[in-house]
Amino acid sequence: MNQEPENRGLTLTLDLATSTGWALCDGQQITHSGVVKFVTPKGGDVYDAVVSFDAWLTQLGQTHTIREMLWERVDFCSFASAFATHHRLLTTAVWWAKRNGILYFGIPLSTHREHCGLKSGDKLGAIEYARRRFGIEPKTDDEADALCMSACVIDGKIDELPGLLEESAAKKKMKTDAKRKATLARKAAQAAGKA
Repeated sequence: MNQEPENRGLTLTLDLATSTGWALCDGQQITHSGVVKFVTPKGGDVYDAVVSFDAWLTQLGQTHTIREMLWERVDFCSFASAFATHHRLLTTAVWWAKRNGILYFGIPLSTHREHCGLKSGDKLGAIEYARRRFGIEPKTDDEADALCMSACVIDGKIDELPGLLEESAAKKKMKTDAKRKATLARKAAQAAGKA
């Protein structure tokens, strides 16, 4: 991998899970990437993984100058335990970033996958994209996703992110409002039918 520039901080991208994919980039190229596992030992406390993750972040921060941290935002997961693990690790990552004065924000999966010309569920496509774009053989799709987020940073897509997130939030609010109105109208119609 390449040496990081002397005076410029790096961006850490994370795909948070028990098998966390990560990458460091300097805005022009990937400097490091990999996968690290945070598994609770059998019979162990679920927070053992959180403590290990915090120690890993601390060590990473001591060996590299990190200026911002991005993670793949998960709004829903069909496996409750995976969703809980993601949020425990996310809470730890945000706490670590705040403690160290590092900027942080989440990127929706669709944002970085679309930027790389992929569909949201295209795990193999993400691996192939990382291989072609960076010449790196990702160990898992989690590492590939971290590399795809880094591609957004390198290509300047992150500068557009606040606007995209506002637009996405506005669309989500419109959908929620429409569902709420439809539910109220359906309940009103049911109530009128019973009267």
